[in-house]
Amino acid sequence: MRSADVLLLLHGVEPICAEYIPSKLYEYLWMQRPILALVHLNGQMANVLSACGHASIRTDLGDTSRASIAGQLASALEALLAQWQRGELADKSFDNPYSTRSSVQQLLQWAGDMPCA
Repeated sequence: MRSADVLLLLHGVEPICAEYIPSKLYEYLWMQRPILALVHLNGQMANVLSACGHASIRTDLGDTSRASIAGQLASALEALLAQWQRGELADKSFDNPYSTRSSVQQLLQWAGDMPCA
């Protein structure tokens, strides 16, 4: 994954897909490479990608015709290609809110907020 220019994530279209974020997304975020994702019925997943500076194409909003989705995908690929040509397709080096450290800190905070029995 580290050697890929862009990581492609295809989210399913089954009803269950609205209920979960695949673990592969967190693996991709950990690699810090740019991600291009097709997301169906999962606004939370699209928001995570967007907040981390990645590209996501929602297949469930507005005009979801194949032509519209193909056009959005082509635009995203063109933008990524332009970044690559300028040498700007670098790692997404930012403080990842989905790290082990931030998860443990959140759990400790929640534990500290719990009333003692």
